[in-house]
Amino acid sequence: MSGAMVSLETFVTEHLAERLGPRFKFFKRSLRLVFHKAIQLNVALSGHKYRYVFVLAHMRSGSTLLSHILAGNPKFAHAGETFLSYKTPADLRTLILEVSQRLRKISLSATYVIDQINHQLLTDEVLKSSLVYKCVILIRAPEAALKSEIATHGKSENYATEYYINRLSQLVEYGRILGKRALLVEYDDLVGRPKEVLAALTQFFGVTPPFDEEYPTHRITGKIGGDTSKNIWTGRIVQTQPHDVDISPGALAEATIAFENCKRQLLYAGVQVANEVHAS
Repeated sequence: MSGAMVSLETFVTEHLAERLGPRFKFFKRSLRLVFHKAIQLNVALSGHKYRYVFVLAHMRSGSTLLSHILAGNPKFAHAGETFLSYKTPADLRTLILEVSQRLRKISLSATYVIDQINHQLLTDEVLKSSLVYKCVILIRAPEAALKSEIATHGKSENYATEYYINRLSQLVEYGRILGKRALLVEYDDLVGRPKEVLAALTQFFGVTPPFDEEYPTHRITGKIGGDTSKNIWTGRIVQTQPHDVDISPGALAEATIAFENCKRQLLYAGVQVANEVHAS
C-alpha cells in the first residue's frame, strides 16, 4: 500500500514538474505553506485532545524500530525522529504539526503521538506535564551500541563512549521524574524475545489491539528522522549483524559500568521493567 502511494506521489510530482517547468518550485513551496496552514487550523478548531508518548533512548538503540512498532497500533502516530525542542508543555503541540506534515495528513485520528528522543531536547517541566502520557526508556548493551555508532555515523571511539555514558545518565534523570509512567526496555530483549516485550508494552499502555512484531511502513520510513538502513523497511523485527569494529577494553569497561548503573538507578526510581510487567 505505502509503496503504491509513494509511486503515485512520484508520478504526479514528475508530471507537474514537467508541465510547470521553472514555476514548479514556487508552486510546490506555496502548496506546502497552504497545507501547513490547513493543519494548524484543523488542530486549533478540532478540539481533539492528543496525548504524547516519548521513546527516550540513545543513538543506535533501536528507537526507530520501537517507534514503528508502537505506531502499528491505530491509536498511535509517529513520523520519525523530529529533533524538536520541548522547553515548555506548550511546545508539545508542534509535534502534532510536524507529524501531520511529514505524513501529509490534515488531521491525525490517533490518540497518542510519538516522538523518539535521543538527545537532550526536553525539559523536566515537559516530562512532568500531564500531557505526556507515558514513556519508554530504551537502552542497548554498550558493545553493540558503540560499534554501531562508530560504524554507522563514523564517530570516534571517544565521542561514541562519551555520548553513550552521558546519555545514560540523562535517561536516569528522566526516569526519576517519570517513575511508574516509564517502562524500561532493553534492545536485546526487544529483538531476542519480542513476544514477551510486546506483551509488556501492550499491558503498560493498556491498548488493543496488542502490539505486533510486524509493523506498517510509511513515506518517512528509512528517509529522515532515525534509522535509514534496509532493515527498517522490512516491516518486522530483524536481528542485525554485528559491526566489525574494535572497542578498547577501557572504553568498553567504562561504558559497561554506566549501563549497569543506569539499569540499577532506573529500577530504584520506580521505573517499570518490561520483564516484570509481563511476568505480573
